[in-house]
Amino acid sequence: MLDRRWILAAVLAGTAVAQVYSPRVVRQGDPDASSIRSFVNGILDRARVTGQRERAEAIWRFFLADGRFVKPGFWYRLDGWAYEEPGGLVTDPLKLLNSYGFGTSAQLAALLEAAWEAAGFPDARVWSLGGHTVAEVFYDGAYHYYDSDHMGYTTAGKGPFRQAPVVSVRNLEQEPGILLAKFGSRAEANAVDHPWFPSFRPEQMESFARLFSTAADNRVFPFTRYPQGHSMAFVLRPGERLIRHFAPEQPDLYYLPPVRPARAEDGPRSPTDDRRWATGRIEYTPVLSDVTSYYPEFRAGFNSNLRLPSGNTTELTRLDGAHPGVAVFEMPCPYVIIDARLSVRARLETVRQTLMAEFSTNGGRTWSRAGLLRGPYRGQWEVKSLVPRGTYGYLVRFTMSGGGEPADTAIDQLTITTTFQHNPRALAHLTPGRNEMVYQSGAAEVRRLIPAGAGRLSHAHRVTEAGNELLVPEEGRSGSVVFELAAPGGAVLTGFEAGGRFLDLRGGLAPDKLTAGVRKTKIVFHGSPEASLEWSLAPGRDFKPLWKWSDEIQWRDGDAINRVLRWPEVDFTVNELPPGVKKVYVRYRFANLALDSIRLAVRSRASDARSPVEITHTWRESGQLRRHVERIAPGGATFRYFVETGPTRSITNESLTLYCPPVMR
Repeated sequence: MLDRRWILAAVLAGTAVAQVYSPRVVRQGDPDASSIRSFVNGILDRARVTGQRERAEAIWRFFLADGRFVKPGFWYRLDGWAYEEPGGLVTDPLKLLNSYGFGTSAQLAALLEAAWEAAGFPDARVWSLGGHTVAEVFYDGAYHYYDSDHMGYTTAGKGPFRQAPVVSVRNLEQEPGILLAKFGSRAEANAVDHPWFPSFRPEQMESFARLFSTAADNRVFPFTRYPQGHSMAFVLRPGERLIRHFAPEQPDLYYLPPVRPARAEDGPRSPTDDRRWATGRIEYTPVLSDVTSYYPEFRAGFNSNLRLPSGNTTELTRLDGAHPGVAVFEMPCPYVIIDARLSVRARLETVRQTLMAEFSTNGGRTWSRAGLLRGPYRGQWEVKSLVPRGTYGYLVRFTMSGGGEPADTAIDQLTITTTFQHNPRALAHLTPGRNEMVYQSGAAEVRRLIPAGAGRLSHAHRVTEAGNELLVPEEGRSGSVVFELAAPGGAVLTGFEAGGRFLDLRGGLAPDKLTAGVRKTKIVFHGSPEASLEWSLAPGRDFKPLWKWSDEIQWRDGDAINRVLRWPEVDFTVNELPPGVKKVYVRYRFANLALDSIRLAVRSRASDARSPVEITHTWRESGQLRRHVERIAPGGATFRYFVETGPTRSITNESLTLYCPPVMR
């Protein structure tokens, strides 16, 4: 007799799965926040500038924290909110653009560095000034300081600013009077660009200048300051809907309470105007009767004791009443998750039968119970508060147990809902009149995160210090951690991503995850730092280098600085693999330094069969709700359409929805 597990795998392996890959909608002329490069290109295209200085300033201006000076007022300052456990204060550019749109100077400086480098500038860097963080960009043979957080930059001399070079942090360290000479009545006409530190009074300006001139605690990050481990790639499966609102659905619905008090009473709201965060939902209702066609994850998600539905039934039923049946559902999310819930219709006929729902945020390595239902029971079962906040995906597992006949236990009509936070200014918003929209989809592949705790440690251990978890090598040894990267179901890989932050702790300083600043550490190493990031097609051998530690710093302007923070964020993407590869191995090696913020992802081939997608814009005109629905045929990679609003001078955007409808049979 054939093993039922073999039958299930064989059925699924021969099935074409129709899905929608990374669908996105952008209004013509607006930046596309799905990647940092496309976003920056959109900023520069809209600014219509060509010179290096003008391009640098266009990026600075776009991120000004006060929306009075540039539309759409993409960024606003709010302390203590863009924070995720266990990583701490967020500095990933794509997370900041898409999930937040607000934060501190530390986050904005990292975002500016990423944007300038994505725009093709040869270098950008970040300074920690002991209370403030700023960014510099390199062009015309020198570094130039711009501050989108405090909203200003300064040129040398007293004449018209367009005829003078933009100064650097080093210039202001040596001559703080450059700032003070341009303040208020002391400034000559056209001496500064607008805006120029608009919130500072004279006494505050003097204090601000001292941030630079008290140079003992000014430290530069000579390497990349921002991680690049996040992606906005996602897949819409048939029956899955992505709903993004332009405001929070509830006033108290936001990601996390502030790490320290923020100047807002009801969540992340700009202190200067009406800009806010927003919320959205991913609603997934798998068509269980078509599960073999639409849900390849069931290949690994079902055990041999569940019967797949067929014919007119939509139930998942146990085959053998004496053994449990298990089903696993994968719920990735490109935005930071606030909460999740599930609703399922269940049938448990006897008191011995149970249905347990669990979740995992580490790829199934460990599971936490979300709810337990005991029989007898017939009806809808609701489970709320399914996952901890601050994650970007999870697994849901159902286990049906207990005695009785197999048909006595079953589930159907399943809906899993993920609630997330996002930045509404990154959405395609409608304006009065005719709006040209551009729809695009991505490559037919699936991207999955690999949990950082899944690696195999050698001569290294985890240390927690002041709430910061680090990997530290044994004294006098070279430590390592090795990860096996594979896709569920043994799918062929199209590529992988690997990254992390390597920490040189010489000088007794380490990063603080609560502030993205500097703290003192008691971890001491004896010897010179060594580190590498490598990968291989075979476990334990033939590793190829991706990156190797070097103490040398390239000072592009020739000005060597002795106050440096050697904490490089290292990220690599490998897109070329031999045909048929299903596993790769990534090794982090480190001696006399620490490692944290490990980032890993694997990409696998998916079916070229694509589903149609339905796009719904909703907005209000004079209080009346209006809607535009656009249906994109399967396989459309790029499609343009128009949304006409009424003659009113202002409209209120409500939501933007992407839906992958199930194929009717």
